[in-house]
Amino acid sequence: MYSVNAQNNNGIIQAVVKDETNKAISGVTVSLTESNNAKKRLITTSDDTGKFSFLNLNDATSYNLEVLMTGYSAQSFNRIKPAVV
Repeated sequence: MYSVNAQNNNGIIQAVVKDETNKAISGVTVSLTESNNAKKRLITTSDDTGKFSFLNLNDATSYNLEVLMTGYSAQSFNRIKPAVV
């Protein structure tokens, strides 16, 4: 008997960073790490519309996301699963 564990790198995590007045914030540092391996870290910055994206993620893995910007409290989101595209 054989067992197959398919893992695809076609997952995506994306969002828009906004302040308390619902205004998009550019230049925000966003960090993504695998929930079970903190050494695998990806970092990006939100664009002029506040959008950030992490592409080609393993869709069988959960991730921890941290949003950091000077003047704002850090926000963390744990065990996020990527959307499959």
